[in-house]
Amino acid sequence: MSPSARGGEAWAAATASRRPASPAPRRRARPPTRGGPYAGAGAEGDERSDEQIREDVCELLGEHDQLDMADIEVEVREAEVRLSGTVDSDALKEMAEEVAGGVSGVKRIVNALRVPDTGVGGDVGGRVGTRGGGRGSALTGRGT
Repeated sequence: MSPSARGGEAWAAATASRRPASPAPRRRARPPTRGGPYAGAGAEGDERSDEQIREDVCELLGEHDQLDMADIEVEVREAEVRLSGTVDSDALKEMAEEVAGGVSGVKRIVNALRVPDTGVGGDVGGRVGTRGGGRGSALTGRGT
């Protein structure tokens, strides 16, 4: 029935407050699940360039709210990512390695990030990791 058939404009005004002003916003579709066994895997024989890998590593490290890219350098050669510079803690050093290891195309990570010596056992060595099966990086040994 039209508003005029139900009492005119008075009915329309009385029911207007009970109706939504506009339709509810649609929810965005959820992004695909990350971290599965094939995460980051491209087509067979499809390799990413060192520059593409470097851009992705720098973008992800830059988006991280606890890492300061002003003090981190990223170099990539033959899909090997080398992180150098300084971070505030061992936890941030490991976090940077984990972020870099999650980038598609990364085969190995050399983590030469340094933690400033605060007199309380700061780590100033480097770590070398390899990426296996799209599951991030696994520590394979110590380097300098």
